[in-house]
Amino acid sequence: MSGITKRHITGCNRDIHTNTTEKITSNGTFLNTVGGVAVRLVSSSANDAVAGSGALTCLITGYSATGVLQTSTVTMTGVAPSSVTTELYSRILEVEVLTAGTAYGSNSGTITCEKADGTDIILMDAGIGVTRSANYTVPLGKRAIVRQINMNASLAGYVLLDTVKDSLSAAPVSLLQEIISIANNGQYQKTYDYGSFILEPLEQMSFRCTNHSGNNNIVSVTFDVDEVSSSLVMLEAPDLYGINLQ
Repeated sequence: MSGITKRHITGCNRDIHTNTTEKITSNGTFLNTVGGVAVRLVSSSANDAVAGSGALTCLITGYSATGVLQTSTVTMTGVAPSSVTTELYSRILEVEVLTAGTAYGSNSGTITCEKADGTDIILMDAGIGVTRSANYTVPLGKRAIVRQINMNASLAGYVLLDTVKDSLSAAPVSLLQEIISIANNGQYQKTYDYGSFILEPLEQMSFRCTNHSGNNNIVSVTFDVDEVSSSLVMLEAPDLYGINLQ
């Protein structure tokens, strides 16, 4: 349909420990940066560098301090941090490998996107080529219609769906928290009636796993949203999940 941008978001945490609460991202790492900061990339492998066989360049995608979508191309320098970006980021949406040293290569080591002071923001698992983060922020000037959520877990646990209001200039404020229970090797799927779950501009949806039955729990989350203009008027706009759709 004209005017709709479809998004498919994937997140995975392959090592969630007993009685901890961790985000559904690589190693549970995801930081909301407030107000816009310069970022840089660093790898755990010296092969992720211009002369190496791993990642040569990476593309960072995220939002500026005012919510404008922007990108930065970063040249990898192995285990030494890269130069910081000229662009300032309030949210990092994704980091992906642009070029690699082998024909079908990817990143040799774990690549960390971090602030200039070394604070971790988001990680890319070795050999994957892209970050996998179950975090999503609605672009400025858009609304997001949540279509479907899918989850898988290797051990029993609880996944917390967190919907927050995000001004980009301050810490996010929670609007809704929904707890979803998953059994051992279990799957969860929920499909929403179209227009019943809508996120407003710069609102954020994220997932965390808490209180499961053992170490090394692997949890993956995928969800689908349709982005439409924020000026779109819904003919029927039920106020579900505490979100004002007017």
